[in-house]
Amino acid sequence: MSILDYVRIETSSVKDGNMSYSYGDEKTVDENRRRFFKNKGFNFDNTYLLRTDYKDLKILNNVEVVKNIPQNFTVVDKTDSLITGNSDVVLSLLTADCLQITVYDPKNNVLSLIHAGYRWQDAGIIDNTFKALSREFNTNPKDVLIHLGNCISPEHYRWDKNIFNNISENSWIRKTIEKDENHERPYIINLRKAALLNLKDLGVKDINILDSGIDCYSDKRYFSHARSVYTDEKDGRHITVVQMK
Repeated sequence: MSILDYVRIETSSVKDGNMSYSYGDEKTVDENRRRFFKNKGFNFDNTYLLRTDYKDLKILNNVEVVKNIPQNFTVVDKTDSLITGNSDVVLSLLTADCLQITVYDPKNNVLSLIHAGYRWQDAGIIDNTFKALSREFNTNPKDVLIHLGNCISPEHYRWDKNIFNNISENSWIRKTIEKDENHERPYIINLRKAALLNLKDLGVKDINILDSGIDCYSDKRYFSHARSVYTDEKDGRHITVVQMK
């Protein structure tokens, strides 16, 4: 049993164009989004797009439940995870290096999409999402199916010692940091490993986790903010879109 039997999951690529207003003009971005949705068979006007609040780093674990079909493509501000029990609702998010986690509860027919960058994981977004799923839909972690999307690989995600000023002592991000002999940035962040350990600790079964294993830094089909910094290539964002079948 795979989450792909129940949920359509699609992530745009560089060839689909930039999907963020922050890195392109609105007309072009809108055209890119609409073309991608049409090509993949999603209803653009039935979509909620979660938008995290990068300006306030204290708000990185907010979960919103969306029940009704929106009147048109709707941005949900200051949100880091979306949940819906409505199979007509489409959920989406923008990323460049951060991990996307899709959660599906087949017993209660509930879908969630999580923005799981290191700051968000450190702030407890995965735990908060599962708390909301349990509270609102009686979801049991042992029943859920998981898809881990693309993200930057640990090989390319490094910090200096200041990383410890930006993470909590007991978070899974902190517990999975490794160190090597790199003089400038010896501390390695592993988004995928931290998320997997967090999910398993909550009770999610190994057999129910589908990991894409895609490194958006080395796989140039996808945007990577970190890669753009080091190579001076044009930055952008791809969009992940999910919906229950």
